[in-house]
Amino acid sequence: MVDIATGQVIGINNTSNREGAQCTLNNPCEMARSGAISVHKGIGYDDETYWFTTCLSAGSRLGLRKPGCLLPRPGENSSTVRVH
Repeated sequence: MVDIATGQVIGINNTSNREGAQCTLNNPCEMARSGAISVHKGIGYDDETYWFTTCLSAGSRLGLRKPGCLLPRPGENSSTVRVH
């Protein structure tokens, strides 16, 4: 979560793989560029958040096409990461 007035991060969403399941609720997985999926039970994940502020508009709307937005757009290139 980002405070639109200050651009400061005020909250972070993270998760961990609790049961070792593959790509389910509370059990995230990783996908390589090749499409290979791997699972790591007990591993926690977080996200870098500093680029999100470059894509926010009035009302905290996320706009991936906003001029200056640094986040990748889905389908933009081969390094796009899928999140399950």
